Amino acid sequence: MLILSILFMGYLPVLGQSDSAGFSSKNFFMEEDSVKPDFLLLLYPHQAVEDTAYCNLSVYLPKTLEERYVRIYLECDRTPDNVPPVLVVDGREMKCTSRTSSLSIQNGVKTHRYGYWYHFEPVDNGSFICRTRNLTFNQVSYDDKLPFSVASLPEGAGRDLSAVNLILVIAICFGSGYLILWLRYHRESDEGLATFVLRTQRLPLSVSWASTHFMAPLLLFGVAACLILSPFLTNLKEARFAILDYRMGAIFFMLSLGLFLCFIQNRKLRFREVPTTLNDDEIFEAFKSVGMKNRWTLDHAGMDCLVAHTNRTFWTPTWGEQIFLVFDQGRFWINSVNDLTERSCLFSFGRTERNMKLVIEAVRNREQIPTEVPS
Repeated sequence: MLILSILFMGYLPVLGQSDSAGFSSKNFFMEEDSVKPDFLLLLYPHQAVEDTAYCNLSVYLPKTLEERYVRIYLECDRTPDNVPPVLVVDGREMKCTSRTSSLSIQNGVKTHRYGYWYHFEPVDNGSFICRTRNLTFNQVSYDDKLPFSVASLPEGAGRDLSAVNLILVIAICFGSGYLILWLRYHRESDEGLATFVLRTQRLPLSVSWASTHFMAPLLLFGVAACLILSPFLTNLKEARFAILDYRMGAIFFMLSLGLFLCFIQNRKLRFREVPTTLNDDEIFEAFKSVGMKNRWTLDHAGMDCLVAHTNRTFWTPTWGEQIFLVFDQGRFWINSVNDLTERSCLFSFGRTERNMKLVIEAVRNREQIPTEVPS
């Protein structure tokens, strides 16, 4: 009995224990039972505290060509304020795959150990940064970062998958943008130009014209959407729709600039009201005289509206402009935009405003001509 008691007491110094959360009772924290990590970082509090928590972050790299996961292990001697702790690798939030806990007793001193395992699958070899996010003990931050590098993956592994995901994300983003344009503008071209302008005071757009006119904001929205969906580029199966921290500023800038450009481009579609005492035929003659003088091409001359476009030359800063004029009782509506049948151009360099002023001045000059009263 004495011998059995001695043997039993020999096992008392280290005892595994399960906690209420159902953690494994196996002791994973003894140095002799574990593989040494490839990268190790001790975490320290960001402010002076009397009772410092022991916490370290370890990275275990793949050892064979078949292994693709990098194992990341966070060990603490007490439970963090937020469980499980959040780890982020190059902007991707990692999901805790398993938890462990143990209790060791040595020289009458109890030591708790809490461990959290994470898996990270890199697309290819390279350098990465693992960060803790909101890791606190008693509201004291222990956040830090651990740089590590992976060089054991086969050369080019995962590149084909990444290329497929890249094409998929681009197709989804820009395809969605085109679908939104189609839903918004595919019916506007069904209505007559004059009828639509008199009802809305805005230029109607077809899907093709809309894609040309709003090309710049569409590109900005598309790039921002690709950045938001960027987790698909690294791992399609485990994408968390997480936005990379360092890309937040770029995404916010692109979305803000895209909304601003949408507002500016939409304002360019508004028609200007011009009161006049001339009848439709006299307005047409004034319009035709300006067109002949400036070598415009008359595209449409109807009873309700006039449409023309300029002919660009080598030194012209734009791809050309279109001029629209709609007749109304005692007034007419006029607008000029960059040529929607050509390439997209954000700036008109004052040429659209100049076109409208030329027509308005021609109408005003014709109003000064006295009307002959038949005897």
